[in-house]
Amino acid sequence: MVTPLKDPIEKWFFRHFAVVIPALYGLRLLVQYAMAPDEVPYTWRYDVVRTASEMALLLAFFMGNRFLAAIDPTLVALTANRLLRPRKQPENASSGSDPLLHRRLERWLNDRARIAVGTLAAVISALYYWQKGNFVRPASSAGLLAYLDVALYLVPVAYVYFLGVLAWRMGVIAVFFWSVTRTHHIVPQLLHPDHLCGFAVIGELCLRIIYVAVVPALVSGVFLLWPYIPLLSQYGSPNETLEVFARGILCAGIVGLLLGWGVLWKFHKAIVDYLGQWQIDIAQLADRLIAEKQSVLSLAANADVDLLAARLKRIAELQQLYDSNRHVRTWPLDRAKAVRLWGSVVILAGQVAAVMETFPRILGALGGP
Repeated sequence: MVTPLKDPIEKWFFRHFAVVIPALYGLRLLVQYAMAPDEVPYTWRYDVVRTASEMALLLAFFMGNRFLAAIDPTLVALTANRLLRPRKQPENASSGSDPLLHRRLERWLNDRARIAVGTLAAVISALYYWQKGNFVRPASSAGLLAYLDVALYLVPVAYVYFLGVLAWRMGVIAVFFWSVTRTHHIVPQLLHPDHLCGFAVIGELCLRIIYVAVVPALVSGVFLLWPYIPLLSQYGSPNETLEVFARGILCAGIVGLLLGWGVLWKFHKAIVDYLGQWQIDIAQLADRLIAEKQSVLSLAANADVDLLAARLKRIAELQQLYDSNRHVRTWPLDRAKAVRLWGSVVILAGQVAAVMETFPRILGALGGP
């Protein structure tokens, strides 16, 4: 069994983030209201980026939980079904498990390097706000409330630490499946009930990796596509800080998309590598199928019923195997997952087009306003 979160603090945060983040955000609004009851809260007036970023973080952590929950079942399914087979089978190893592989992945996921990645992300976030001059508000006559406001402003920087830790685990999964062929063979199974050679679990895991980065990009999409949405454009354009924030999330979305695509391509390549041998097997199987059918036709009318039934059963089995070989899907995605994947691509492509100001050129070419 793979435990993706062993640190108790990380485990606690990923269980309770949906309560912690909104609660602290609401508390800060209440403090600012108590400091200046006749004014719009400072966060809403001057810190729209923080509001948007916390919305994006909520989405990222929600999708991150789904991603983390899929890691162990995916590896269990691959090893139990013998889709990953050791190049050197250990002595006394059971046929349905690979504890060394599970321990290796768990060790990578919880490596201390994740702390450095999370800390670096938090420091960069803090420096960004410091450079913008919004890190600390001027103290006012509100006394302790002013210091509480500053403390609540500092707390969300810690969220970025956990985002860095999550990004580390996403990268680890991508590297792990890319490097697994050094010690294991990837063995597709034609007759697997998922009709994807047994790799449906990989397709789902890759989509969850992509969604961790792409779903928060829905927030950035609002700001990047703002000028092209009539309902929003009437309120003016987002400021420069919001545009920088949106582009940062867009870049993260593209990286997440590439990580997921990379793992998908690795298993696609493993399936394609088998196609050469499969073509030979298909030809041989077709010859056997023809021979079996001819043998049935050559049997006399008074042939043994049991022998005839056995031959017909064998023909049915060969026909099923032949049909399965002819309709092999080389990507570990069914139609629904493929639609979800290309939907993610469209979301990011639309934002890239907005950044590159492609829409005005298209509208101009079409004679639009």
